Amino acid sequence: MGLEGQNQSNISTCRNVVSLMASLKAYVGAIKVNHPNLETLMLWDMLSAGATRTYKRSPGKEVSGSFTLNSGETLDIEDWRGHPVLVVNTATRCGFANQYQGLQEVYDQYREQGLMVLAVSSGDFFQERDSAEAVKEYCETAFGLDYPMTVPTHVKGRNAHPFYQAVRSETGFFPAWNFNKVMIGPNGQVRATWGAHVRPEAREVKKMIEALLAEESD
Repeated sequence: MGLEGQNQSNISTCRNVVSLMASLKAYVGAIKVNHPNLETLMLWDMLSAGATRTYKRSPGKEVSGSFTLNSGETLDIEDWRGHPVLVVNTATRCGFANQYQGLQEVYDQYREQGLMVLAVSSGDFFQERDSAEAVKEYCETAFGLDYPMTVPTHVKGRNAHPFYQAVRSETGFFPAWNFNKVMIGPNGQVRATWGAHVRPEAREVKKMIEALLAEESD
């Protein structure tokens, strides 16, 4: 490559970097949340190689776990074997909280076909209410939610729930922010993960749900 071509390549690269940084600035600026590490955490969610990823039909072991729901009942993920399961870590004070409604819409659309949804309430990013009762009341009042939701649960770090520890062990994925998504196939294996910037009703999420529902009926 000649000097002129190399210069053009460098200019193009710089423009791409400037464009990316502008997109990142807009992405962060769109969410007004009072948290000292907001920018670092959200950029990590957007750029993490583990955030948005799909996996082959048999990537590894089944993932499992027992959760305490805000109804007081206990849910074992294993009880939903044979169905696709969408697990989302949530927080009521997060800038992405409108995704509660999108998650309800997806649940309404596919539940009769066999989709299971679990919202894992978590204060790991300092944006959740203080009690399961307060979270439950807010979600029912603001969004009319009727899919299962856990009591506040750790989703990252050494105290992460065993389900999230298993997901990380098998795939390398762990929630880098609220409203990260894990799709479990009917066989209990992780089939896809998405960061907070991918909405529950996004086409790529629905496409995966439909593919897994087809597997369920095989």
